[in-house]
Amino acid sequence: MNLVTSILIVATIVGSVWAWRGAAWGVWLAAIARVLAALSVVPLLVIPEAPREAIPTSLVILVLTIVAVVLLFVGLGRRRAA
Repeated sequence: MNLVTSILIVATIVGSVWAWRGAAWGVWLAAIARVLAALSVVPLLVIPEAPREAIPTSLVILVLTIVAVVLLFVGLGRRRAA
């Protein structure tokens, strides 16, 4: 695990804790950290030399990231509406 990955993991955890406590900036921090982390798998989908075995895992990571970010913002919207 490299330094950038470690920073993104810590940012996700901090953002998640504060989002759980109701802070909107925590939702944004967790969402941005997850999107940046998911961008690291995009080259596996684009580069022809990438191992074929990594493509399904990369797609799962991207889909789960999209679902997580959507759920974060749906929760933020509901919290603001209430």
